[in-house]
Amino acid sequence: MLSLKGNHETILLVEDEPALLLVNTRILTTLGYKILSATNGPEAMALWQLHHETIDLLLTDMRMPKGLSGLELAGKLRRIKPSLKVVIMSGYSLEIVRTCAGDQTDFTFLAKPFSLQTLSETLRRCLG
Repeated sequence: MLSLKGNHETILLVEDEPALLLVNTRILTTLGYKILSATNGPEAMALWQLHHETIDLLLTDMRMPKGLSGLELAGKLRRIKPSLKVVIMSGYSLEIVRTCAGDQTDFTFLAKPFSLQTLSETLRRCLG
């Protein structure tokens, strides 16, 4: 099955592992998305300040350095833009992520490691 392509939507990608950030940025760009990438929550917040009007989806790792997890970042950005689509990536199980999420339930979970097909299907499902 072919990967589902993007429609030039803008994704804020947050991943603290440099190699994964680079690979995922390349893959997502090839799929037709515009990517803004950050290695932690504070960097992502700075990018948000500059580009919030054009960001369609937050794709973030759950655990990150610098005191702001992916779930916390999603919560902050959703308070500003409630319609923001959120995909949380994690090597932890969905049950553990949901436990950590507390009352935040409106996100899509993407289990690491994931295939190109799973990634592209997840993004298309979220973005419509």
